[in-house]
Order: sequence, then C-alpha cells, then structure tokens
Amino acid sequence: MRQGDFDVMADPAQRCTHERLRAYLSLLQENLAPATVASRMRALKRMLALMCPDADLRFLYATVGRLDTRPSIDRRARLRMADELLEYGIALMSEAESLDDTPKRRAQRYRNGLIIALLSYRPLRRSNLANVHLGVHLLRLDEGWRIKIPGEETKTHHPIDEPMPQSLVPYLERYLSHFRASLFPRKVMPPGDGGPLFVSSRSGHAMRGHLRQ
Repeated sequence: MRQGDFDVMADPAQRCTHERLRAYLSLLQENLAPATVASRMRALKRMLALMCPDADLRFLYATVGRLDTRPSIDRRARLRMADELLEYGIALMSEAESLDDTPKRRAQRYRNGLIIALLSYRPLRRSNLANVHLGVHLLRLDEGWRIKIPGEETKTHHPIDEPMPQSLVPYLERYLSHFRASLFPRKVMPPGDGGPLFVSSRSGHAMRGHLRQ
C-alpha cells in the first residue's frame, strides 16, 4: 500500500511476487536486526500458507531458510541508566546552542537531545513519541505542559496522561520558540500552534517511528 502497488482484488499469493518479496525484504533489512527480519518473514510464510494452501511458495520458503536468525547485538550491554540518558540529552541541547554549524544542523541536535532527555523521564514507544502533535498530544494547560495520548493510539490500549517533566519545560519552550522552525524544509511553511512536535528535517512532517531523520 505504501508503494502504491496494492491490488485488493488479487489473491494474496498472487501479490507475493519475487519482486515484491525482494523489495519487502530489502526494506526490512534496512531498518531491523537480522533476527527480527527473519521473524517477520516467517510470519509472512505462515500467513500465506494458511490463506493460500495451494499456492507455490517454494521461493518464499527458500528465502526464509537463508536468513540469519542470530541476534545481532547484546542489548543488555547497550542499556544505560536514565540519569545517563538525561545528562546526554541535555549535553546535546547545550552543544546545539553554541555549535558552529547551519541552523538546521543545530536544530537537529537540539531536537535529538530533547527526545533523549524526554525518554529518560517518559519512556514512550517510538511510534507514540514520533507522532506527538502540539495541541493534540502535547497540551499547554493552566497547570503546565501535559502529554496526553489516547488509548486507541497506544499498543496496550491504555491512555497516557503525564505532565511534562518540570526540569525539561525550559528546554521544550526553547525548542518551540527557537529551533523547531529551522527543521522545516524551505518550501514547507511551519504550522502556527499545531503540527508535529518532533519534525523531520527531510519532509517537515512528523518523524517516523525509527526517529532517524
């Protein structure tokens, strides 16, 4: 569907061509660890086997058989304490203030620092964090800034309603008043009081879940 190539009338097995399979696999491998890619492809294989038991899926089975299923990293070795993340996020924002670089690169650094610092307090899922919009999920109320995400947008279906950490409010307001507008491409007009909090400098839209923009 994202590629504009979805034929709702076609049989699922007919949609799973060699070309589409290779494109899908390539997309997964660009963004996910090998073990996760293998898991996604095995799930595809199982679903097609159930939906289309008479289809010839030998090429898909062969592809799945060649995938590396070993974990690519030891995630425990990469874990950091929340106070370390907060310190690093604040350091990035401080560097952005004095960095000798373009306004966009300074804004990117400040945005990334704010994301890291916020996650040290509020460990939101990447998709929820990337989709935070001003006036919708981040609200300025009488008692201060508040993060409100409805249950239908969370994986657990439980709503999120938390205050913005008070120590980060000055950084948030500095980002909104000074850095955020520099993230928008030249041909994209920054919205007034709304729009995505964390802006992709490539498109001017909300960042995607992988937060690499």
